[in-house]
Amino acid sequence: MATLPPPFTRDQLLEQFATDFDALMSVVNAYSEDDLLQKTDAAGWNTRDHLAHLAAWLKSVIVMVRDGQPQWSGLGAPEKLFSFADYDPLNEAIRQNTIDWSVADAVNLLQTNHETLIGIVAGMTDEELLKPVDDFVLGAGTFAICYKIDGNGPHHYREHTGWIEAILSQESDAT
Repeated sequence: MATLPPPFTRDQLLEQFATDFDALMSVVNAYSEDDLLQKTDAAGWNTRDHLAHLAAWLKSVIVMVRDGQPQWSGLGAPEKLFSFADYDPLNEAIRQNTIDWSVADAVNLLQTNHETLIGIVAGMTDEELLKPVDDFVLGAGTFAICYKIDGNGPHHYREHTGWIEAILSQESDAT
């Protein structure tokens, strides 16, 4: 397992949520809906797919921290697909659930889940953020919940912002 950085405080997490969400939305807002839907990566994902994916993974942490439910239950996909060894089938199932959505649908759900998780984090103490994931969902892990929140929030935003930028920077085929 990779070495984890020092634990995040509530204020650090909230700052990263704001900064990284704003960076993501700045990229998305700079393009037309046609670009966001028509330009795809090698796997066929467009920007809407990435945004809906982020919304689902935020929800997966919300249900853990707020409801004490397993992470997979917030993803809208079968438990049998939840595997740390291979996320691709799970992520494709999530994508298929939202493949007919508009960009606005994906942005709205992402915004809602983003704000919900921010509210949860804002209500936590630094000590609560150091509690092991197992304290929220038994068997989910012994590392601090702050890492789960960051990994499915700000860190995930940064990761997908780069992929979305790569998709959107592609030249359209002239026909």
